[in-house]
Amino acid sequence: MLNFRAFETPDVMNIELDYELSGESRMGLVSHDNIVGYTLSDGDTILAVGGLHMMWFGVGEAWLLVSPKALDKPVALARYSKKLLHGIVEKTQVRRVQASVHTHDTRAMIFAEWLGFEHEGIMRKYGLEGDDYFRMARIEQ
Repeated sequence: MLNFRAFETPDVMNIELDYELSGESRMGLVSHDNIVGYTLSDGDTILAVGGLHMMWFGVGEAWLLVSPKALDKPVALARYSKKLLHGIVEKTQVRRVQASVHTHDTRAMIFAEWLGFEHEGIMRKYGLEGDDYFRMARIEQ
């Protein structure tokens, strides 16, 4: 049964990913004081962890880690992600939610667009390995 709850730091460390993400990088997502985040699990299996790092009043950086096991439940993942984002926006009253999406991650780009994010530009040499990322943002009315 799917469960949606407030995230805990160990969730970020324990989620199985289909790409390498070091412990240091994982901790970088959640080592801030002002984070609102949630975990989606199926029993003991963490399917997704995501949230918003509040940068300053009205502006937050969105992040999401998705296990390949969540891809077996794409509709549930999509519904929970939309619910998560809507809830966080209401709770924090942000006017701008921004995200970084790797330029080669077509699936993430399409998903971000479906969530209402728009392209703002390319951040050259932004990633840990010097990869390019898209800056995407969702402006709240």
